[in-house]
Amino acid sequence: MEADDFGGDMHCGNRLIMTAFLLVFSAASDGEDAQAPLAAAKRVFENAYAAWDLAGFREAAARFEEVCEATPDSYPAQYWLGAARFHIVLHRNRADAPWSEVQGLMDAAETPLKRAAELNEEDAEANAMLATLAGMRIAENPLAAVWLGPRVMRHRRAAEKHGETNPRAQYLAGAGYLLSGRSREEKALEHLERALELFPAETAARRPEWAPAWGYDNCLAFAGQACRNLGQMGRARDYFEKALKVNPRNRLAREGLQATGTQPPKEREP
Repeated sequence: MEADDFGGDMHCGNRLIMTAFLLVFSAASDGEDAQAPLAAAKRVFENAYAAWDLAGFREAAARFEEVCEATPDSYPAQYWLGAARFHIVLHRNRADAPWSEVQGLMDAAETPLKRAAELNEEDAEANAMLATLAGMRIAENPLAAVWLGPRVMRHRRAAEKHGETNPRAQYLAGAGYLLSGRSREEKALEHLERALELFPAETAARRPEWAPAWGYDNCLAFAGQACRNLGQMGRARDYFEKALKVNPRNRLAREGLQATGTQPPKEREP
């Protein structure tokens, strides 16, 4: 081989290596750029969740909508849009909003949650939220159990299949039993206490940046509510107090603690 040929091959090889490097670097940068809006929206959601702030949930949902428009086949994006809208439903339902409004919000939440469940066959949380929403519809109209009952069971089975070690899947199952309005406190506690065993391990694990971490304080508060419904005021008080240690602004825990005859600590400014 002539020296000029060898030099030409080396030059060509270097260009190929540099091109490959630039392509990989560009792809990585694009991935990071795509994740940035999702991470920013997640922070808005987390702040709204801590303060139980409706405006914050709505802002988070609007941001997740933008991410979904840019990446419609992204499971994390669809999951988070569904989770934000799910919490808007809970917020308005707890505020005794007109049922027609709550139904419309449920419809809006179910669309991305169903898409998330389609995109990830091993999903537990979106299925758990879908089961909860269907259960809330039945609680409002018991006759709806005829056509919604199979939907609840389908989503609940999927959540149980893939969510045995998922704290939010267990928490949502327990909350769903409480919200069903059918005196299922014992069954609710079974799932809520299982979730409380799982949350600490999740906190210690290394997880993707987009991964959810919500639910611990509300799980404690719902466990307190279940105990209060069962007349176990001492246990209820313990759960409410633990919830307030995790999140002093948790409204469900503050109201629940007051209902047990104990004045909650003064709420500090965020």
